[in-house]
Amino acid sequence: MIAVIWGRRYVELFARVALPSYLAPGNIPALADRFDLDVLIMTTDESVPVFEAEPGFAALQALCPVEYCSIDDLVTNGLYGVTLTLAYARGVRSAGADQTETLFLFMNSDFVLADGSLAFVADRMMQPDARCLLAPSLRVRSELATPRLIEAIDEQSGALAMAPRDMASFAFGCLHPTVIAKTVTQDLLASRTYNQIYWQVDDATLLARHHLIFMLAIRPERPMPAVRSYCDYGFVPDLIPSGKWIVADDSDDCLMLELQQTEQERDLLFAGGPDPSAIAAGLAEWTTKEQRQVAQRDIVFHSRALPSELESGKCALADFMSVVQAAMKSPPIDHVDHPYWTPAIRVWSLLRTESRAGAGSPPEPPPELPQEVRAGAGPAASARFGDLYLRVLRRARALRGQGMRVAVWHYLWPDCQLMQEAIDALAVVNGARVLAIDAGDGALSVEAGRTLGAHVGSLDQLFDAPGRFDDRYDEILVRLPGERAEDAGRVAESAGPMLAAGGVLRLWIHHPGAWSGPPSLREHIPFQIERLIPSDWLGWSLGTRYVGGRLRRRLRSIEAACLKALWPGSMKRLPASLIAATFLPIVAFAVAIDNRRQVARRVDAPPAFCTSILLTMRRRVDAHGTSESGGRGRYRSA
Repeated sequence: MIAVIWGRRYVELFARVALPSYLAPGNIPALADRFDLDVLIMTTDESVPVFEAEPGFAALQALCPVEYCSIDDLVTNGLYGVTLTLAYARGVRSAGADQTETLFLFMNSDFVLADGSLAFVADRMMQPDARCLLAPSLRVRSELATPRLIEAIDEQSGALAMAPRDMASFAFGCLHPTVIAKTVTQDLLASRTYNQIYWQVDDATLLARHHLIFMLAIRPERPMPAVRSYCDYGFVPDLIPSGKWIVADDSDDCLMLELQQTEQERDLLFAGGPDPSAIAAGLAEWTTKEQRQVAQRDIVFHSRALPSELESGKCALADFMSVVQAAMKSPPIDHVDHPYWTPAIRVWSLLRTESRAGAGSPPEPPPELPQEVRAGAGPAASARFGDLYLRVLRRARALRGQGMRVAVWHYLWPDCQLMQEAIDALAVVNGARVLAIDAGDGALSVEAGRTLGAHVGSLDQLFDAPGRFDDRYDEILVRLPGERAEDAGRVAESAGPMLAAGGVLRLWIHHPGAWSGPPSLREHIPFQIERLIPSDWLGWSLGTRYVGGRLRRRLRSIEAACLKALWPGSMKRLPASLIAATFLPIVAFAVAIDNRRQVARRVDAPPAFCTSILLTMRRRVDAHGTSESGGRGRYRSA
């Protein structure tokens, strides 16, 4: 079993939710009784102690040997799918000459299995004609599902032993919005991509056709070659050239939940119903021969016995799929050097180079690519063009900036300026005591720590252990992602006692995804006002600045479309790439002008498609210079 997991958050998710489901009697214990089972954890060096500290991990080690394999050289800040694919390939290669004599099971940190799923996989894979088992996952909302799954864990055994129909019933109660949008029997919500298509039969049964499906188990016919596509595009044809694959098509046999944040891929959803021609056009751009073959198989998820209406549902879904397939007139895409993979591996290489250069460090030459990707880079001319593109892209990224320090033509510049102006003002004040808390990507903490020598902390520390911050601060800078805007009032109540007299709390609520679709912060505010400000708000003076607007949204949408088209992927897309490259400087100039306008003006109400709110809060001070929370300050900001 190869599991690719890194980072404290994902290690803990795996150990406390996913792993207990693997410890159910019909999963890893059943395998350990029948086979020579080894678990290989592909992770970073710093994540190993986190694994070892988890109680559930000791239970796993009691069942079978567990080894670690480092993937520090594969991890970047982005392109998770590339890292996952290369890590799986490294895990397969670790078997050496025994690759074709080994059955590999692949796992992620966010997969939760029904009891008996792995025993079924083993039974099917021991049949002579079975070389690969493809298993669908059913995506659920992790915020709702995770605490309920934890409650269902048996305290004695530490296992999450949920029967398939019970787990299906549970999943139907917290389906992810993307599953709803891809259910073509409703016309309330639609998606811009349909890698899975669902058909509702009744209140306990979903039919599905999956173009994108997970290779849960593989017994290779040949050793792992150079990786030239994502794992769920290329592993099957690369390792199983005979095409001997089977599908787990009934949730009674194998059911795998995929835990995802509700916000995941929300920007791909819109109000409306399914359009078979649009679905076909999207699928034609990326589906391979194998993916189109898999999508001819019906898959059923059900929480009760199969209904009598199932066959009529299958016929109706088949009719719908026939319309979609007829509209897909272009031939399948070759998985080798797939147009999604080729640009991704080059950008991954760029990000990998950047991640190894510390902040302010001189540029380093690109490190040698790992064994997993040294071969299979495509024709020499394509490789030379790709190298040139990579140099241009690296230069453009350097000019564009990163973190809080981005160029004026970067679409996030006006958002960052809301807080950057305060940081720059504090930099000229001697002795200002500053605390920075960033619940987003950490850029605020990095900038405040580097520029101001600020203390830094997390939102959890602010809420749960405020005593660790034993100082009185002149400024507390907090960044909240848009989806956590409702924590603003709680932040103020927790941070208030830490402010010196006249101290200022600056709360930056940032929702960069507003340009691509709902929800905007503007729509959030009326529903969250009681949580945006503290309950004792009369004791504060409040000031607000906003960033956003319709023009900004349009410009960002155009820029995103140009960036997406920059890498051609194939020769027929080269004209579109050249047009995009020519048009981008014009768009950048327009963005810079609009950005300057955004920062120069002050608006009294949130604009349409609001992307950021800066809430400046100062404790009211009495005539003696003492704030309501007590304490005296040496500094008071403008």
